[in-house]
Amino acid sequence: MDSTSSHQSQMESFYSSTPCPFLAWKQYLPDTPYSDCSPIIPLITAATAFIKKDTKLVTRDELFEQRFFLLDFEKLSSDAELLGDWPSLGEELEDRTERVCGIFGLAMHHMVSSEKVEGDENNTFPIVRARIFNHQVFTQLKQLKSSYFQRLVTIQGTVVRVSPIRPCNTWLAWQCPSCMAEVVTYQMEGKFTSPSRCTGGCRNSRNFLPLRSSRSTVCVDRQVVRLQEVLEEEGGEGGRVPRTVECELTEDLCDSCQPGDIVKLSGVVKVVASDETTGKRSKNKSMYLLYLATLGITNPRAKGSRTTNLGIEFTYNDYALVQEIHSSGDQMMKLLVHSLCPTIYGHNMVKAGLLLGLFGGTTKSVTAALPVRGDPHILVVGDPGLGKSQMLTAACNVAPRGVFVTGNTTTTSGLTVTLTRESGNDFALEA
Repeated sequence: MDSTSSHQSQMESFYSSTPCPFLAWKQYLPDTPYSDCSPIIPLITAATAFIKKDTKLVTRDELFEQRFFLLDFEKLSSDAELLGDWPSLGEELEDRTERVCGIFGLAMHHMVSSEKVEGDENNTFPIVRARIFNHQVFTQLKQLKSSYFQRLVTIQGTVVRVSPIRPCNTWLAWQCPSCMAEVVTYQMEGKFTSPSRCTGGCRNSRNFLPLRSSRSTVCVDRQVVRLQEVLEEEGGEGGRVPRTVECELTEDLCDSCQPGDIVKLSGVVKVVASDETTGKRSKNKSMYLLYLATLGITNPRAKGSRTTNLGIEFTYNDYALVQEIHSSGDQMMKLLVHSLCPTIYGHNMVKAGLLLGLFGGTTKSVTAALPVRGDPHILVVGDPGLGKSQMLTAACNVAPRGVFVTGNTTTTSGLTVTLTRESGNDFALEA
């Protein structure tokens, strides 16, 4: 046992003493030590050549501001020159996606850092991430099982819950109590991990003191969203409770969506211990929950690529249609009522009420003694089979942001928004 540990310490000291020309190797490839004969170096060269061929290459100033760049999945998997230099890229894109994104991120960072800028003596550049998009293979939530563990998937659904942004520790510095040397360890998936031995020369293996204020300690933003499946696109399973999955957003992906948005997420399926297995008296220590470590997000309702404002863009045909509807005069209300949920015949009064609820009214709070809200509440009562759920679903689809919920998925605290308590005495809004 002692010979194995000494051999491992010798290997770590050898890799740590090898000079690395890539400034941010550990940040992008924390599990892979650098060496001059590493098989990753030709892959970085191939990734750099692929990035330089991109006609829409972002500038240095844009990278510094947004801290990410996009990778087209279809171009990666179909580029002949890249596949010739990287034959296993197609397989690694599915099974080792985080490693591929780390290599492309390191290639971009090294390419930008190599450029000399006037006034920057240190020539330092922040960490930029490669974000995958245009992955056309969609996975339904009912198919998301243990067979997809550590694989790349793309799912689509409605955001029903967004947690507050919290700092997550990725690299933590420690101080050895014997030789007072500083040891930095990588915190895998946010798990608190202490060093196994001191790399400063002594053989100490315990009682390390964490240095949270050290410059070597690195924290990133982390946010958790809950995604709910769209029942209309999942095979017509409208009679059951919608499935949900937790998705982890980090760094630039935080605050890229709001509750009610229909988004597409691409990421790696991972597992986390459930609340039932964290206790000391728990018997099911091997029970886990699936979650998605997001590597890319597409929000069609957001203006641009990474904003939280509604980006409803109209074409010239849309403007012409709006003018045509406006020219109908007194028949405008009748046309709009008949356009809402046309598959249900009749029920014009119900459709008119839902339409007025979509448009809303005027808030009277300036001159009135008692403030009156402008958004009305609509109560629809009727016999089964009259189309109430279909008309409500149509109204939800017409709204720029909306979530369709049923009575068995809500509580008495509210149908629209529920304030839920999280660990650490934090609260989150759940739609």
